[in-house]
Amino acid sequence: MNFTSNFTVFLKKNNSINRIDLGKDYSINQDYFPQNTETFNISFTKDNYLSDDYFDESKDYFVMKVSSDGTSDCIDAELFMRYTGDLSSRPDVVIISYIIYAILFLLGLLCNGLLIGSMVIRKRKSVANIFLINLAIADILLCFTTLAITPLVSHKKVWLLGAFICKIISPCQSICVLVTSYSLCFIALDRYRSIVTPMKEPYSIFQAQIFMIFMWFSSIIISIPSFVTSGLKVISSDAATLCGEFCGELYWPSPQIQTGYGVTLVFVQFIIPSVVMGFCYWHILQKVREDWIVNKGSMLTQAQQAQTAIRKKRVMYVLIMMVFVFLGSWAPLTLCNMARDFGVQLTERYFITLCANIIAMTSIITNPMLYFWLSKRHRRALKDDMFWLTNVRRNQQNIGILDQFEPSSLLYKKNYDPLTLSSFNHTNRRGTLADPTSNTRDDKLEDVKAACFLLVPIMPFCKEKRLSNTGLRRGSNNSNNPQYTTRNNMYGNNLAVKNGRTGW
Repeated sequence: MNFTSNFTVFLKKNNSINRIDLGKDYSINQDYFPQNTETFNISFTKDNYLSDDYFDESKDYFVMKVSSDGTSDCIDAELFMRYTGDLSSRPDVVIISYIIYAILFLLGLLCNGLLIGSMVIRKRKSVANIFLINLAIADILLCFTTLAITPLVSHKKVWLLGAFICKIISPCQSICVLVTSYSLCFIALDRYRSIVTPMKEPYSIFQAQIFMIFMWFSSIIISIPSFVTSGLKVISSDAATLCGEFCGELYWPSPQIQTGYGVTLVFVQFIIPSVVMGFCYWHILQKVREDWIVNKGSMLTQAQQAQTAIRKKRVMYVLIMMVFVFLGSWAPLTLCNMARDFGVQLTERYFITLCANIIAMTSIITNPMLYFWLSKRHRRALKDDMFWLTNVRRNQQNIGILDQFEPSSLLYKKNYDPLTLSSFNHTNRRGTLADPTSNTRDDKLEDVKAACFLLVPIMPFCKEKRLSNTGLRRGSNNSNNPQYTTRNNMYGNNLAVKNGRTGW
C-alpha cells in the first residue's frame, strides 16, 4: 500500500542515527503496514528529497510512533534502544537478568533475615553483633531499593514508578551502600583492636551504638545532593524525542559540580573503606601467622601440626577474601558511576551498568556468608534455634567419648607461649571469627573437649574443663561479654546461657 501521511524515518548510518522527515505525498511501497510494527523493510522511491548516501548498507529502518492525524509524535525508548543494538533490550538478556535478580533478592532476604532473626531470638548484644545487624539491615534495604527496581529500569528505560519514588530512590541507594561499606570498616577495626592490640580496652556497646548512629546520620547528609538533583525529565535531541520520562540525577547546576560530587563519593564510599579494611586485615593476618607458629619442641604430632596448618590457612583465606570480595563487588559499579559523572559515553551503557550492578549486589549474599555463617558458633546457634522453634526436645543427652576426656593441663602448660597465654587470659581480649588465637570464655565451653583432644597449644584452656560443671569462675570486665551460666544442648555439649537461652 502507499502510506501518504507525515512520518519520520530513522536510519542507522556509521554508528549514528539520521532523521528524515517525509511529507504527505512521499510514498512507501509496502504491501502491509501493521500499526504496531517495530522494524520493517521499506522500499523508497528515489527522488530529489533523499540521496543514495542515506541508504547505503541499510535495510531495516525504524519509524517513529504515528499519531492519529498521521504526524510523528515520539519514539518508544525500548524500541529505539533495541534498534540501535543495545544488548540490555534483547529478550534473552531481559529474561536472564530477571532470573538473576530474583535469585539475588530471595537469597539476600533469606541470609540477612536469618542473621537478624538469630541475633534477636538469642538477644545477643555485643559490639560485633551491633555492626553485623547494621550490615544486614543495609543489605535488606538494598534488596528493595535496587534489586526490585534496577531490572525494570534497564529493560523499559523509562521510569514507571512515579515522581516520589524517583526522588527518593537514588539517595536511599546511596545511604544503604555507605552504611554497608562502613559497617564492614567498623567490623575490621573491632577485630584489629581485639587481635592486634589486645591490651587496649575494646569498644563498648555504647560506643558501638554511637558509631552506628553517626554512620547513618553521616550517610544521610552525604546523600542530600543526590536527593536534590534527582527527578523526572523528558529526553529529546535534534534527532528524536523519546516517549516517557526518565529518572536520575538530572538537575545538577553544572557538570563540574556533578563531577566533584562523584569523585567525593568514590573516595568516601569505596577508596577509604578499602584502605581501612586492607590495613586492618593485613595486620590481623600477620598476627595470626605469628601466633600459629609451631615450635620445634612442641609435643604435637605431625598429623596435629598438619591440622593446625590447615586451620591457619583457612583463616588466612577468609581474611583475604573479605578484602577482595569488597573490592571485586564494588569496583565495576564505581567505575561505571565515574564514567557517568565525567561524561564518558559508553557504547553499551545500559548493559554494562546492568552487569556491574549484578556484580555489586552479590555482596548482599557474600557479606552474611563471610562475616556470619562461616562461624561454627553461629551455625550451631541457628541449628539450636531451629530445634527450639519446632519444639524439639533440647535436653537429650548423647554423651560420647570426647565428653569424658579430660587431659591434664600440666602436660601441655610448659609448651605454651607466655605472650600468647597472657594475652589469651587478658580480660579485655575478645574472640572473633578472624581471631583463631583467642576464644571468649563462653566459647571455651563449646570447644574445650575438641581443642584438648587435638592438643592445639594456642588454645590453653584444658585446665578449665571444670568450668563445665561449675560455670565460669569470674565475669569479664568487658561489657561485650556478660555473665553466663551453663547448660547442655541436645548433643550433650555445654553451652553458655544468658537470660534462660543459649548464648554463643
